[in-house]
Amino acid sequence: MKKPLLSKEYFWLLVAFILVLTIANVVTPMLRPMAEHEAIPLTELAPGQANGALQLIAQGFGQEESAEAASTTRVGYAFLVRNNDPERALQSSAYRVMAQDAANNVLASDDGPIVFILPGQTLGIGGTLFVPGAQQVAKLVVQLGAGELTKVRSSPFLSVEHVRYDAAPSATVSGVIHNPFERNITDLRISAVAYDADDRIVGGGFSYLAFIPASGSLGVITSLNRAAEIARVELYPSLSSQSAVTWPDEGLPPGGRPLTRGAYGFGQRGTQLGYAFLLENPNEALVVREIHYHVTAYNAMGEVLATDDGRLDVLLPGEKLGVGGNLLLDHEEPIRQVEVAILPSKYQLSAGIPPFRVVDAVYHDDVVQPYATGRLTNPYTQNATHLRLSAVAYNASGEIIGGGYAPLESAPAQGEVTAEVPVVSSEVPARVELYATRTTLTKME
Repeated sequence: MKKPLLSKEYFWLLVAFILVLTIANVVTPMLRPMAEHEAIPLTELAPGQANGALQLIAQGFGQEESAEAASTTRVGYAFLVRNNDPERALQSSAYRVMAQDAANNVLASDDGPIVFILPGQTLGIGGTLFVPGAQQVAKLVVQLGAGELTKVRSSPFLSVEHVRYDAAPSATVSGVIHNPFERNITDLRISAVAYDADDRIVGGGFSYLAFIPASGSLGVITSLNRAAEIARVELYPSLSSQSAVTWPDEGLPPGGRPLTRGAYGFGQRGTQLGYAFLLENPNEALVVREIHYHVTAYNAMGEVLATDDGRLDVLLPGEKLGVGGNLLLDHEEPIRQVEVAILPSKYQLSAGIPPFRVVDAVYHDDVVQPYATGRLTNPYTQNATHLRLSAVAYNASGEIIGGGYAPLESAPAQGEVTAEVPVVSSEVPARVELYATRTTLTKME
């Protein structure tokens, strides 16, 4: 009698997985696809003027000083727009900014989409231009597309609090972004608008946030380019052309269990931060792929002192994984708490695959940089390259008090290699654990 290709468990999981993918493609709420913003007609506007319902409120820039031999000079720009329609949202718009010299020659330009603005909402957009050599920018030109108006059922959007500006060692602005919706949002653009004491825009910048979880908050830090003293800074989160809106645990097949985040913690030593958190895939026949994570460190007032983010390639069936990291802080200001958010992208059927193991972990209290070592075992018949090593440090009570990260270039087929990871902790750990996992660069050969 022939052995069946799939066991009953795998067969019904496969059926359920195909069914949930079919349903997800039909009912999953997604942002409306936007036409290429380069094809949207644009109109040059001065502050106070509007193209349809989209009004330009203010604009400005700041050009940083540079050496005469520099190949480029950075110019931070920002502008504010408002959707003047009180009932309908504006979507599918675009912008172009141009830095010009005194003779109206264009020195540099930038453009992008304006995906969505709620009724009556004011949105700031910031960015950076690179001007050749030491040429001086005399003015900024802003062009806007009229966009399209559409009805919306509710108007609350992403909010920002605890905005903080730091001039040294480099100009940055931090804040906490809150998502009021019961759905995850991915690929957000965070714009910074900098003002001087006379409330003129004198600089700007931007960064991207890979995701923000449903009903959750994340910290962000954005670099600024400016030329004048900064009196205050505003942060504006907005949707990008890559943004998507998803339900929590979307794509999880019936009978499957969601990825779980376990304990987490941190340790600080001067201007070094070490963190770690635990993940577990409770499924016996599903792998979890493309797991995004975001770590935010806060002070006692709830201000953001540091952030870190990354993507884990895969978490195997039944695997428990520790993820650690270490960051260099700009200041020795005490960190009060660290929060960790995760967002898995997909679940896939998989047969039993053994994970990498690191055993005999030992902590070394080195004066310059404490570290942990262990023996990594590669269970596969191929060499493994570009692995991610993590350290998790515990105190005597079993609480996580620090962590660390290091890359590993290769591990021999069905062999062992010494793993070494720097560790930052708040005290000498009672014990440490080491973990290894694949990355997007990992090759089995």
